[in-house]
Amino acid sequence: MLVKKYSIFIFLLLILASSQAQNLTRYVQPMAGTAAATTAAALKHGGGTELYANTIPAVTMPFAMTQWTSQTETSENKCKPPYAYKDSLFTGFRGSHWISGSCMQDYGSFTVMPISGKLKTKATDYAVPFSHKNETATPYYYQVNLQQKILAEITSTLRCGMMQFTAKQADSLYLLITPNSDYREGFIKV
Repeated sequence: MLVKKYSIFIFLLLILASSQAQNLTRYVQPMAGTAAATTAAALKHGGGTELYANTIPAVTMPFAMTQWTSQTETSENKCKPPYAYKDSLFTGFRGSHWISGSCMQDYGSFTVMPISGKLKTKATDYAVPFSHKNETATPYYYQVNLQQKILAEITSTLRCGMMQFTAKQADSLYLLITPNSDYREGFIKV
């Protein structure tokens, strides 16, 4: 009897061990929580930043050192995530420590922005219109086609982000790297 129980246990263990791994990332919706809530309860009880879930479409591994996200907001203000679905201007990829779903302030973040044509250094000048139809967001990869001039792509590992920028036209291509400190205290040394 005891041998039979152990045999069944080992048989079940072998079946479980040989099962196929599933790709569960197909169920993740990176854009969930990046737009304002529109439900009746949210509108009745919220007013300002409470309407937002304050999440970002982060490209990151679980427990990675830094999250990488597309950026539409350039500040590190409290309760203002780097990406908002309603925005239509892309301002770069942010290396962020944003606590997704929180109303906390980002800190120590910086932005990498590909610029085609003339070099511009102010966010109001280099921000590029983009369409959500031209972006692909998954937990492990993000891509956006910027005005048919640059294809910007990013993926990440536990310790870094990897970016690829493909120029669609023969023109000058620059990478602008800027700190996002609202107090002008941050700097980057290359």
